[in-house]
Amino acid sequence: MRWMERHAITRDQLMHVIHIGPEQATVIAPELPGSGKQKTVAAYLLVGLASYAISEAKRFDDKEARDLLTRHGAYDKNNHATYFRDGLLGKLVGDKEEGFVLSVPGQNDAARLVKQVTTEPESNR
Repeated sequence: MRWMERHAITRDQLMHVIHIGPEQATVIAPELPGSGKQKTVAAYLLVGLASYAISEAKRFDDKEARDLLTRHGAYDKNNHATYFRDGLLGKLVGDKEEGFVLSVPGQNDAARLVKQVTTEPESNR
């Protein structure tokens, strides 16, 4: 994938956070880094990256990111809309009804996130 080359992401790094099957990719990151807004941003970036790994044009559903947040115990119903608006502006293209794709700035942030998740010691996450 050109995205990996452009951002110097290894296959091992990517496979640490995303499982890529023949028709589907799933976020398997053991944790979402940060707290509150950072976790929300991380969830959308990683779900977007999983979709991007299958097809650069594949959209992902808002529910996928919310489900990831829920699995990690990080979905904050009261602040989600604010975290989304403040943390993801310009990083996603699309909308809740039609789905989202990562913008170029979103792809860049997703690369930084993959590197952060795969290089930080677990005790610092």
